[in-house]
Amino acid sequence: MDNVNLLKLREFLEKIDNDKNVTNSCNVGKNIHLTTAYTWDNKKWNLKPLFDDAVKKGVLLPFDTSYFQIFTVAGAYGRIAFNCPRLRDFNPKDPADYSNALIEARGAIYRLSNFMKQYFKGFENAYISDIADITGKRKTNTIIAKEQFTIDKLFEKPAQTPILCGDYPIDIHSNKKNTSTLKSGGKYYLTINSLISKDYENLYAAGRNFGGDKYTQGALRTQKNCMSMGEAVAIHVKQFLT
Repeated sequence: MDNVNLLKLREFLEKIDNDKNVTNSCNVGKNIHLTTAYTWDNKKWNLKPLFDDAVKKGVLLPFDTSYFQIFTVAGAYGRIAFNCPRLRDFNPKDPADYSNALIEARGAIYRLSNFMKQYFKGFENAYISDIADITGKRKTNTIIAKEQFTIDKLFEKPAQTPILCGDYPIDIHSNKKNTSTLKSGGKYYLTINSLISKDYENLYAAGRNFGGDKYTQGALRTQKNCMSMGEAVAIHVKQFLT
């Protein structure tokens, strides 16, 4: 959404939420940067009364409150990006189901925009300026790899030379209340064999489609890890070309 009064929004958020793990703001030069969040999972959320009132009055549906996150966009003053709405489980390989998910998503976006204009100071004159062209699903197709990476192996240092070392927590979003996972266990490692297909010669997967279960994918799907996978595949393949 664009045309947000960030100064007004920051003052509003600072009054109702002092939890710096959730709501944060700072100035970089003359630019204001801020972020805040809310989910329907059991936790002390200072924004909860706003969402509860919006559901009571029909501004939002209960599922609209399952996940909410906003943050400013660098270099675009007055713009707020939304990491929401969360969608029900859908099959991205079924065109009809995927189309219905898009319809539901746009309905949720419309409700959330009205909610922001009514409940968040600074959004009075804001408007929807951009919507993602497609919606995504965190885990879809993955390869069957020479070495399937599982949660049991995640924090074991492998005998084989690892191709990346990460520490992003196991982060799995759920469509049901209080069933999401955010668990940190320290450093973990991935080997090249988790990126090589078991059944097809010269087929590699670099990114969230590597050979792993939903728990390891929940930790390794981040950009930093995916970039390391891509670099590892390039280095691995290069030895066969020289």
